[in-house]
Amino acid sequence: MKVTVKAFATLRNVFNGRAIVELNLPEGASLEDLIKRLEERFGFEIRSPKSGELDPTIKILINGREAIYLDGLKTRLKDGDVIAFIPPVGGG
Repeated sequence: MKVTVKAFATLRNVFNGRAIVELNLPEGASLEDLIKRLEERFGFEIRSPKSGELDPTIKILINGREAIYLDGLKTRLKDGDVIAFIPPVGGG
């Protein structure tokens, strides 16, 4: 299955300056599987080095819904899903 990953703001640097990356994943892959693939391919660091937990300041949306309100890392992805990674935004 093919999913689209969108990286916003500073996270684009992680994906070699690209805002959109398409990835092929096996059927039944989870958000956790996607993150592992991103870590392997791009060195994507979204986990705390100490705890291994996801960085809580980065929002992850699956088709516009926050993953924490779905099944978190266990959320099963489907062909055509769009996953967005949004870093914290500051300013004033």
